[in-house]
Amino acid sequence: MSSKLETPIALEGLKLIIPLAVLTIVLFVLGWIVAGAAGLILTLFMLFFFRNPRRAVVQGDHLVVSPADGKVVAVKDVREDDYLHQDVKRISIFLSVLNVHVNCAPVRGTVENIDYKPGKFNI
Repeated sequence: MSSKLETPIALEGLKLIIPLAVLTIVLFVLGWIVAGAAGLILTLFMLFFFRNPRRAVVQGDHLVVSPADGKVVAVKDVREDDYLHQDVKRISIFLSVLNVHVNCAPVRGTVENIDYKPGKFNI
């Protein structure tokens, strides 16, 4: 069971959605209808993009569930030398802008290692 708060919108998206929604309201109040309409469309798209629908997930000891919506574009045997030091299967899933961009754990297990590689949220 996840200890993370489950919300209909991914919390990470609120940092973008709330300021954009406020700006959209300001644009409409100022009478800038075209700019306000553009802001409204963008705000609605952000709400759609960061949606986090509830899922009914089938569970079982011999099941692997897809970690994300999308299309499997590659299944490849690769060497993993950082932690497992063995050959593994890498499954690549392409997420279009229409897919839900939430990743889940595909199997039951225990996290034994976390290797954080700094990056940034690109928008």
